[in-house]
Order: sequence, then structure tokens, then C-alpha cells
Amino acid sequence: MSSAVEKIQESKVEQAAGSKAEAKWKTYGKNTWDYVLSQWFFIALAILIIISRWWPQFAKDEGLIKGQYSIGYLMPALIFFKSGTDIPFADIKTNMMKWRQHLISQSFSFLISSSIAYGFCLAIVKSNNKNIDKWTLVGVIVSMSCPTTIASNIVMSKKSNANSSLTVCSTVLGNSLGAFISPAVVQMFMTGPFAFGNPANNSSGVTGVYRRVMKQVGCCLFVPFFLGQMTRVFYLARIQWFWKTFYLTKLGSVCLLMIMFNSFSTAFGQNAFTSVSHLTIIFLCFFNCGLYMFLSCLTFLMVRPFFILLLLKMSSKEVAIFKREREFEVAKIKKSSEYTSASSYEKLKLQFTNYTLKHFLAGWWFDKKDTVSLLLCTSAKTAALGVAIMTSEYGAEKDKIGQLLVPLVLYQSEQVIVANFQTSFFKLWISKGDGDEEYVQMRLEEENEAREKNEAKEASSTFNEDLENSTNHDNSAPNSDSSSSLNMKKSALPK
Repeated sequence: MSSAVEKIQESKVEQAAGSKAEAKWKTYGKNTWDYVLSQWFFIALAILIIISRWWPQFAKDEGLIKGQYSIGYLMPALIFFKSGTDIPFADIKTNMMKWRQHLISQSFSFLISSSIAYGFCLAIVKSNNKNIDKWTLVGVIVSMSCPTTIASNIVMSKKSNANSSLTVCSTVLGNSLGAFISPAVVQMFMTGPFAFGNPANNSSGVTGVYRRVMKQVGCCLFVPFFLGQMTRVFYLARIQWFWKTFYLTKLGSVCLLMIMFNSFSTAFGQNAFTSVSHLTIIFLCFFNCGLYMFLSCLTFLMVRPFFILLLLKMSSKEVAIFKREREFEVAKIKKSSEYTSASSYEKLKLQFTNYTLKHFLAGWWFDKKDTVSLLLCTSAKTAALGVAIMTSEYGAEKDKIGQLLVPLVLYQSEQVIVANFQTSFFKLWISKGDGDEEYVQMRLEEENEAREKNEAKEASSTFNEDLENSTNHDNSAPNSDSSSSLNMKKSALPK
């Protein structure tokens, strides 16, 4: 009898141990699956790179699916259409007026980043290192002269909860200017030790780049974004239901993967990675990553300069509140009757009432959302327009196109990978706020109270006018009906 009881107890212990082990393995399996799902972007990118390596004819430019159109045009168009449906026009209008942000973004994108890359490449050439291909260094300089990227900036801005409206404005402006500025910047640097890489040496010139780039900017940026804005105006509820119902929140990331798929397929199709040595590829991988991080740090020092705090003798929280005070003051001026009846010049003059040097300096200290948006825009480079610029400028140097494309394609992939890791830190940093949230809430409550008092005052004055009119209309003694009507009006008077 005792042995039977012991066997039952042992079986129960074994079952309990087995259930614990099973639950443990289920937990491990669930955690592993969750991690794989969280890293789906990089897994999909690795698969697409493998496909582009062994079958580049599918998605490359002039390939099976005509990648320059089916991917190069359609994917950015989808991203900008979705951005148009998500962003109110008032935000676009406000962010287009942020001239300081645009000045830093465009000057850094076209001049500062290319100058830094030229300095590094010139140092490598002067070191007489024969292992690094000189045409690859030319590709680095040309890549850094290109405008900022379109797709990845918008996707990463939304993932970071940054100012995506500013990102859209910056990318549209940068890519519109890039067709004219990038070739001029390349001409400026292709002298001296890099004179052999001057695109003016060949007979093709750069006339084709303007036509192709402007057509791509119009089809991929302006038209889709305009259609998205129109859809938002007339069918806001339906389009939001559509994105949510069909789980298209990851549409931007999928489009970004397809753009990179097209870039790698084009590079492999032109034998870009086999035209240079393995040592050059390894050098570019580390060089691009270091350059991207260096440009990001330099941008941060420019958009949140510490010397501004020293000059103003304020903390970052105090500067944020100081800027908010100015914003509320300008908003109050715009609501005044004097402003609405003034001319354009007088309106501009009124907006600068009580404007001091402190306000000008504080304007160069950007909030966290604008900072992250600029960090993403200034350091990134476009491969879609970059390939168009390179192939148009160096059309006669067919045997050198592969070497020129390697730095750009690698830089694009690395900037996406690094930015994808940065988004979690950016999101956490932005969530902490700028320190002016309590002040903004207090001012909003004050404005609501003032508005309620004005409404009560207007209602009281309306009642007094009605009372005076009724008294003047009836000169005789009020009867019972008029007295009851008067009492009803008095009861309606706000206390």
C-alpha cells in the first residue's frame, strides 16, 4: 500500500516538473519569437540583399520589373501619400516657416558634410595608401554632396515621435534643390588631387540629371503629397479607417526595404562590389558608420549649442519656457483687432513688437522633436536620387560607375541600420519633454478662463440690450405677462 502511494506521489512530482519545463520552454519560445518579430526589418533586409546578390536582374534599374519606376517612383510616392494623409496642412505651413531649421539642414546636407568627407578623403590620398581605390574616394565625396534621403527620414521620424512635418518639409526642399546644388558642389571639390574624377571631363555633361531628378521629385514628392492632403480634407475618417483596418502602419518600413532592394540590385547588377577590393569594402563599412555618427554629433552641437545657454544665462528648461512666452505673446498680437486691420508690413512689424536679442539667440536652441528631425535629415543621403546624379554625371565612365556607387549604397544601408537603433533612444528622450509642459498647460487654462469670462460678459451685455429695448418699446406699466417674461430673462443671465 505504501509503495503504491509513493509511486503516485513520484508521478505527480514528475508531472509537475514536466509542466514546469514545458512552461519554461514555452516562455523561451515566446520571447524568441517576439525578438524575431521586433527585428523583422533587419531579417527582411538580409533576405533582400541575398536575393539582389544572386538575382539582381529582378529589381535593378532597367531590370525585369523596371526598378527605377516600379520601386524608385512608386515606393517614395506611397510614403509621401501616407504622410499627406497623416499631417495637417497647418503643421506643414508652420514648419515651412522655420527658416533656421532649414538653413542648418540644407547647409549641412550640401556643404558641411561634403567638406568633411573631402577632408578625410584628401588625407587618405595624401597618405599614398595604394589599398584604397581613388575612384571609390570620389564616390564618397559625390555621395556626401547628394541631398538627404526621402523615405528613411520620414519613417524614422515617425518611429521616434519627432517632428515629421519638419522632416517632410526638409526632404522636399532638399531634394528639390539637390538637382541644382549637388552637381555644382561636386565640381567644386573635383580639383587638384581629384581632378581625374571631375564629371566635366566626359562628354555626357550633367544636363540629363536635371530632367530626371526634377521629374522624380515631382512624381514622388509633390503629386503624392498633394493627393494625400486632398484625401485628408475630404475623406479623413475613411482613410484613417483604411490604414488601421488593413494594418498598414508599417507601410513606410516596407517601402524603405523595397528602395534598398532596388539600390542593392542595381549595384550588384553593375558589378559594383566586385569592381573594388575586399579591403576597400571593409574600409567603407567602418568609414561610413563612423562618418554618420560624427555628422550626427556635429549636428547635435549645432542645433542645441551649449554657448546659447551661457549667453542667455538660462537652463534648457528656462529657454523652452522663454520661447513659449514669446509664442503666446505673438499669438495674442495676431488675435488683436489692430493686427487684423493692418497691412502686410504693419503685421510683420507688430509681430516683432518687444523682440530682443535674447529672443533671437533663443531661437537657435531647438526643441527635442525638431532636434531629432534635423539629426536624421542632416546625416542621411539619398540613394534614389544619388544614383540618378551619378549615372547622369559620369555617363561616359561606364567602367567606373560601379566603384562610384559602392560608397553610396553602403552608406544608405548603414544609415538605415544605425538610425533604426537610434529611434528607441530618441523616442525615450523626446518622451521626457522639454520642461515647458506645465507652463503651456497653465497658459492654456488661463486662456480658457478668459474666453469663458468674455462669453459671459457678451451674454450679459446682450441681455441688457434686450432689456433696454423692451423697456423703450413698452412705455406703459408692465402687465403680468411682461413681468414673467422679464423674470425669465433675468434667470437666464449668467451669474
